[in-house]
Amino acid sequence: VGSEMCIRDSSLRAFDARCTHLDCNVKWKKGAFLCPCHNGEFSSSGEVTRKPPPSPLNEFVIKVDDASGAVVVYADYLKKPA
Repeated sequence: VGSEMCIRDSSLRAFDARCTHLDCNVKWKKGAFLCPCHNGEFSSSGEVTRKPPPSPLNEFVIKVDDASGAVVVYADYLKKPA
């Protein structure tokens, strides 16, 4: 599963890179996640800002290992997709 990472306001988040419209891979450009297939757009928090995506990007569970500082991205979503 591909993922895109975003750091905003010193918080780290990881999103599934698949658009919720037709599973095309989104790319981070100019402060937004853009879907090249149908011009869908998502904000840095994963919310839909331009249709046709029907729902926000799915966000992965992440944890920072205190000992090593490594960021671990889990294959689980924070919320289950609808």
